[in-house]
Order: sequence, then structure tokens, then C-alpha cells
Amino acid sequence: QILIANNYLSVDPTQRMWLTDVPGYLPPIQIGEVVRSGGIGTVLESKNPKYNEGDLVTGLVGWQTHTISTGKAENAFRVIPNVLPIPTMLNVLGTTGITAYYGLLDIGQPKAGETVVVSGAAGATGSVVAQIAKIKGCNVIGIAGGEEKCAWLKDCGLDHVIDYKNSDVHKELPKVANSGIDVYFDNVGGPLLETVLWHINLNARVVICGAISGYLAGELAPGPRNIINLLVQRARMEG
Repeated sequence: QILIANNYLSVDPTQRMWLTDVPGYLPPIQIGEVVRSGGIGTVLESKNPKYNEGDLVTGLVGWQTHTISTGKAENAFRVIPNVLPIPTMLNVLGTTGITAYYGLLDIGQPKAGETVVVSGAAGATGSVVAQIAKIKGCNVIGIAGGEEKCAWLKDCGLDHVIDYKNSDVHKELPKVANSGIDVYFDNVGGPLLETVLWHINLNARVVICGAISGYLAGELAPGPRNIINLLVQRARMEG
């Protein structure tokens, strides 16, 4: 076992999903259980040869001051180098950043000159996706809600930003993606997914990362009615 003092916790949309009975990659948090999240902590005591006192580690922790881990696969922690600001290791270089990196590059496979649309673009994962897509030479369109988030995305260098709260996304997309959409990185699901599917190109790639628009509902949202467009455009949708 190892005793860890929790230093930082990551607050993410997935925690809301864990509070429902909707099937996910981890079981729901039961009534009376401690809320869990990704975290970074310092090893205080270790009876495990893989860990030493003072090690900085990251893994799944409870929202509490300390964590006891067996070091086995189901609750193992990874030792991380103490060379960067700790919050950076939890966000950009943590789960959200890794999700963005591999989700976009392995599944989305963007190519220079292609159009990439990102929903939830001002979020922890979406903002990293959008900036990686820019580095890859893509035309990047971010979808977010509210003037403040949209202004921040423009400062991040995105080519176009659509405020879904104050505009009609279905009408705006053809204006800024007049050649269609090659990659859609979806963080929200719901009606917005259906809207974007109308505008995908031949051989488009749709990356399903989240469905935050339905997390508060406590039940699975209806699927997009135009799923047939994946067939028509010979596109691929993958989680």
C-alpha cells in the first residue's frame, strides 16, 4: 500500500455522468461513496517497492485529503517528474490533454488545409484540440456558448468561432466552413451533433469524446436522426 496526500483535484464534466445510472467506462458513484476524480498527490508512506516517499504521483483519487492505494491495476498511480507546474501535469499534460491529443490525431487524423470543427471548444479538452488542429495547419472552427468564451477562443488563434447561444449554428456553419467539414471533434452530443452531421464531407471523421449536453438529464439522449449521412458521405464515427 501507499499513503498519498492529495495536492490537486481535477473537476471534469464526467463526474456528473458518474452520478447517474447511465453506463460508462467506470461504474457510477454510489450514494455515500466519496466523489472521485483525477488528481495529483505526494507519497507520504510506501510499502510498495514501486513508490518512494516524496514521489509525485497521479491517478484516480477521492475528493478528500488523503488516498490509500494498493498499487494494483485498478487503482494504480503513475510517478510523474516534478519539473513543471503541478496543475499543468493535471490538465494540458494530464487526462484532458492526452484525450485531446490522441483523440484528434489518432481518430480525427487531420491534414493540413482540412476544416476541423470542435464543440465545447472553450473547455479543457476542446481548447487543446483546437490548438493542436491549428498547429497541424487546419482551418479550425470552435463552437462555444457566450461572448466571453468566444472572445477567448479568438485569442487562442482559431479561424472562426460560433456562439451557439446567440446564433443559429446550422446557418452559420456553411458561412465559415463553405467547403464542408472534414473532422468534427464532439464534446457535447445532442442536437449539436445532429446539426454538424448535415455538413460533413466525403470521408469525414467524427470523434465522439463527450456528450455534456445530456449529462444533467440522467438518461441517454436520443441519437441523431440523420445518422444515415455517415453512410452517404462514407464517413467514420468513433469514440
